Amino acid sequence: MTEPHIPFQIFSGSSEHYIHFYDVTPHCDLALGQTGWQVPYCRPLMPPQLKYHYVLHFVRAGEGYFRLRDRNYRIVPNTCFLIYPNQPTVYYTDRGGTWEYFWVGLIGSDVERILSTIGFSSDHQAMLFTNSHVFDLLPEIINSALQYKDDPLGLSLHTMPLICSLLFLLIEEARSNTLSYLDYTPVDNSYLMNQRHDGNKYVKLATQYVEKHYRDPITVEDIASSLHLNRSYLSTLFKVNTHISLKQYLQQYRIMLATHLLCESTHSVTEIAAEVGFRDPLYFSRIFKAHLGMSPTEYRMQRLPEPFRPEETSLFTDSTS
Repeated sequence: MTEPHIPFQIFSGSSEHYIHFYDVTPHCDLALGQTGWQVPYCRPLMPPQLKYHYVLHFVRAGEGYFRLRDRNYRIVPNTCFLIYPNQPTVYYTDRGGTWEYFWVGLIGSDVERILSTIGFSSDHQAMLFTNSHVFDLLPEIINSALQYKDDPLGLSLHTMPLICSLLFLLIEEARSNTLSYLDYTPVDNSYLMNQRHDGNKYVKLATQYVEKHYRDPITVEDIASSLHLNRSYLSTLFKVNTHISLKQYLQQYRIMLATHLLCESTHSVTEIAAEVGFRDPLYFSRIFKAHLGMSPTEYRMQRLPEPFRPEETSLFTDSTS
């Protein structure tokens, strides 16, 4: 039996609210791929994500970091940062912090030209804006997308004009020179993004093996054997291409996943240690502290989400229900 066709996905919860469309043709001028909102919460460092369209994030509260392959941006309120299609990125809050943001994912042949007019480029992917009306339009876009999710004409005539108004607000700011680009710190984030791994097929295969078997008690020897390579040769190859050892990469990958589980689950530290491949929870805690400067329990306590009560919950009510 074939799986039922799903034209869109909706999620509505106390800390997140979004709609993601799956039937948008890329052969259009401008269309909505997804839009959503998250209230202040603990967003940890997670594995890099790939978007198949352009995604603009608008941060209303909180601070954190936006990391690309070769740079880090410091994100503050009233920041808009852009993720390009198929660009590996990670973004997360300050240690122990929370933030709130909206996002709009765009598809179409006109998107890059419009974003370029605003001032976005490969060298400028984060900027500060001043027009607070941005945060009036974003909830309207979400509600409109939900209201007309089954109505292509409604999406075209009601939702898209709101998105065009949002983009034009940024264009007006660019024309009046009230947009300012955020500086970034040059950093080699290859171990997170796996970009440089593509330079050598064995390094890429090694990282894929780690990502598939990280729960198992694997060693560098196991990885080398799976690739039919000498352990020393693979270790040297990996270090040359990524500037860290394969053992370090395995630990960093496991710790990165552990930070997510500590924030997003109620599992005990012992259970999380086992989930990410550490049989000994004491050893896991020691490695975790060596990487992040605090124990897993301290990390979790600092990142517990604060209670949130939206001033106008009706902004995020599905008007079709």
